[in-house]
Amino acid sequence: MKKPQRDDKLLPLCNSCAESAAARRREIADASPISYVTGTIGALLGALIGSAVWIGIGAAGFYASIGGVAIAYAAFFGYRTLGGKSSKVSVLIIAVSVLAAVIFAELFGVGLELARYAKSEGIQVPIPKLAEVVFELVREGDVSEIYMNMGIGILFAGLGAYGILKKIFFGAEQGNVSIRKV
Repeated sequence: MKKPQRDDKLLPLCNSCAESAAARRREIADASPISYVTGTIGALLGALIGSAVWIGIGAAGFYASIGGVAIAYAAFFGYRTLGGKSSKVSVLIIAVSVLAAVIFAELFGVGLELARYAKSEGIQVPIPKLAEVVFELVREGDVSEIYMNMGIGILFAGLGAYGILKKIFFGAEQGNVSIRKV
């Protein structure tokens, strides 16, 4: 047994509480790799749901970091709801989910703008054709404005997600706390 270090946090616990805490830590440590899979699904679904805030703000013609915060919180909530394990890997999973949702939301916003323009010109564009046009525009058109908007979006989402990801990351680092009787 390692001797307590100066920076260690010591909490006085009764025997049953110490055993309960140790059992819970073992349970978390032994979590199945499946928890990463279900957590990833939850993070992606949550981020896509959170992107509705982003899309709504964008449809109104504004940018607001609250859209990025909504995506980040929804991704985190989805990850935890579907049983995602808190670790340093979860930070990466949530960050990638947030990034994917920002890209989705921005492309969706471009599609909305194109649909509004087409409607103002009296043209009815089916959704599959609209999606095709958006991807064609991104692939071959002058997309500097789209990329700039995505960059701003990623910045806002990053600022919104920073606190959550930092909390998870440093919380995962504190996972090395040992429980022992003194």
